[in-house]
Formats: sequence, C-alpha cells, structure tokens
Amino acid sequence: MGDSIHALSQIASIYNQLMDVVIPETEKTLSSLLGGELVIDVDWNSFKSGPAQDQVKSLSTLSGKYVFKRIEQVFREGSIDEQARRVIFKAVGEIKIKNLKSGNVLKVKGKLKNGVLRYEGCFALGATGCLDLPSLRKIVEKG
Repeated sequence: MGDSIHALSQIASIYNQLMDVVIPETEKTLSSLLGGELVIDVDWNSFKSGPAQDQVKSLSTLSGKYVFKRIEQVFREGSIDEQARRVIFKAVGEIKIKNLKSGNVLKVKGKLKNGVLRYEGCFALGATGCLDLPSLRKIVEKG
C-alpha cells in the first residue's frame, strides 16, 4: 500500500509540474518560435488508465525530453527552407497530446492538419513509445 501512496504522490507532483511549469513554458517558447499564440491540449483522461506506476512513467515521459522538447527541437532546427518554415509555423496553433495504452506501441503517431498537431504515444514506454525526432520532423514538414 505504501508503494501505491508513493505513486499517487508522484503522479500529483509530476502533474503539477506539467501544469505549472512545463506546459506554460513550452507554450511560450513555441508561440515565440511560431510567431503567434499556440495552445497545448493534453487529454488528461488518457493518462489515468492502467497501474499507478504506468501513470507515473507516462507523465514522466511527457514532462521529460521525449515529447515537448522534441517538438521544440523540430521547430527550432527544421531542415526546411526559411519560407516553408514560416508557412508551417503559421499553420500550427494547437498541439493535442494523447496517451495510448502500452500495448498500442505500433499505433504511435502524429499528424498535422488544420493547424492542429496531434501526437499520440505510449508514454509509459518512455522513448520507445514516442515519435523519434526524424519522424516528428517529417510530420511537421509534410503538414
């Protein structure tokens, strides 16, 4: 039972860090890079399923370097020319994040359409359940 209470405490701590620091800072950074307001919408219910330890892993992955940091990196270091980059940047106004159950690792995907970058990952698996940087860059460039 102690492990469960500890996991719940970790979940609350990571969630608060995401809500108070990580997401607002990422929105600010991306808005600056994109030249307009950007909103990050996390499907929090998708992070609530499964064992507490999976929830901790999923939230830790989201708050770490594999999701938001990679998205920032794509917009900072895109391998496209400046004119195309400006068009893409102006087309993105929202990022939607959804967590998939760990058994769905083959369904990890991203899509940029109508100004919304949708990112679905199996975040409990850490880097394995996330889009790698080349895949994410390709989605943004294609969009």
